[in-house]
Amino acid sequence: MHEYTELAFRGEAEQARTVRDSLEPVRDALKSTRPGGKPQAHQKYWQELLGQAGGPVRQPLLQLTESEQAATQAAFDTCGLSVGG
Repeated sequence: MHEYTELAFRGEAEQARTVRDSLEPVRDALKSTRPGGKPQAHQKYWQELLGQAGGPVRQPLLQLTESEQAATQAAFDTCGLSVGG
């Protein structure tokens, strides 16, 4: 996201669109695995998959089930997102 924002600020709109569009599989992975009523838990789990601090949500919010986590992990693993330096 940083790259396409920088390109856009420099007026390189076509290159910015190309980078932006390359992230569509990541957006699809996020959207397709987000269970109803658990956006916070899903986001925190996604953060953990990125190597950031996530952790459980506080009550009364609902945690992801094991199957929801597995589906999110599978989508994350196949979306083409490169994590790390």
